[in-house]
Amino acid sequence: MKKHLLKPITKPPPPSPPPQILNPPPPQPTPSLFPPTLSPTQNYTHFLQYLNTHLTPPLTPQTLTHFLKSKLHHHPSFTHYDFHLFTWASTLDTFSHNHTSYQWMTRTLALSHRFSLLRTLLTFISSNPCNCSQAIFSCPETEPIFSGYCRNFKFAFALEMFEEMHKMGCHPNVVTFNTLIRGLFRERRIDEGIGMVYEMTELGCQLSDVTCEILVDGLCKEGRVFQACDLLMELSNRGVLPKGYDYFVLVEILCGKGDAFKALEVIYELWSKGCVPSLISCIVMIDGLRGVGKIEEVMRFVEKMVKEEGMVLDVVTFNSVLQDVCDARRTDEANRLRLLASSKGLEPDGMTYKILVSGYRGEGNQTEGELVVNEMLDRGFIPDLASYNKLMDGLSNCQSSRRYQVNKFGS
Repeated sequence: MKKHLLKPITKPPPPSPPPQILNPPPPQPTPSLFPPTLSPTQNYTHFLQYLNTHLTPPLTPQTLTHFLKSKLHHHPSFTHYDFHLFTWASTLDTFSHNHTSYQWMTRTLALSHRFSLLRTLLTFISSNPCNCSQAIFSCPETEPIFSGYCRNFKFAFALEMFEEMHKMGCHPNVVTFNTLIRGLFRERRIDEGIGMVYEMTELGCQLSDVTCEILVDGLCKEGRVFQACDLLMELSNRGVLPKGYDYFVLVEILCGKGDAFKALEVIYELWSKGCVPSLISCIVMIDGLRGVGKIEEVMRFVEKMVKEEGMVLDVVTFNSVLQDVCDARRTDEANRLRLLASSKGLEPDGMTYKILVSGYRGEGNQTEGELVVNEMLDRGFIPDLASYNKLMDGLSNCQSSRRYQVNKFGS
């Protein structure tokens, strides 16, 4: 004979206000199935029979969640009793909810727009942590329940709950902080959001790349770009900026505003503390410097990339840099930069060599130009003898032209 988990109530209890979930009554030897808010009507009796048929001991968070999900959730008459059953289970001495049942109940209440019950549930969770942890934020499976509430429902309540958890000695993790900071920025409470970043560091909670992205994006949207720069550099000086953080967005915004030197200052400062810029950040920085004609800074920056990090530009960007340097009649320096980058993995193409040959021709340096042409020939960038002779003749003519200019106008 099947053992029944629950016994029917022979005499209905008198109606009374619903119990507070935070202060559940002490367990009775034979607890009633529901709080007295549900009258023992014929529907109740049918529901009790349904439970005794489908919900058999032992009752665990997993078995309860399975029943709620696969049975009760799809029943046309009993589905709205789910939270009452969830509440009743918490009164049993032998039962304790965990993140499995918490997650299911939270999602169900949210999707069915029962927000008052959702708030009651979250308050209950905060006072009754998952049994796999000592505090609500210690369980990585439970914490997102409060991130989701903050993001999708009532941010003010989530912030209030965060403060309560803090007073109780529960230490939130970086995901919780990121969610709250994003919420503060969304409500344009910028200074409070920044203050929460400092609170993170004081609690020893490591900032993540996402934390920095929230800060930079939020400040830049408010037009506080320089404040974003200063904040990142301060966090870097304090040693709490994530080493892998890619500050590409900030560099792009600064260069787009014509503040290439500010972007360069930020990159050099963060780089000196170990936060190496990404290749895309470097390309944006180089384009920004080229746009304001700062070829000297471009060369210094590219050389630093190659020497310190072994970071090599794509050949198209590199050729653009070479063209600028050669146009400034500094072809020897351009060629030296080419040799340095090649030693770290740059694969020059035919255009790379043509830029250098053209530069040497423009400066009347036949000797160095011929060396580059011969290297082109060795590497297969000259298709035939006619092309080779044309390049050599061009260099020879430039030398003759240079001698003519010297003879005509004096040295």
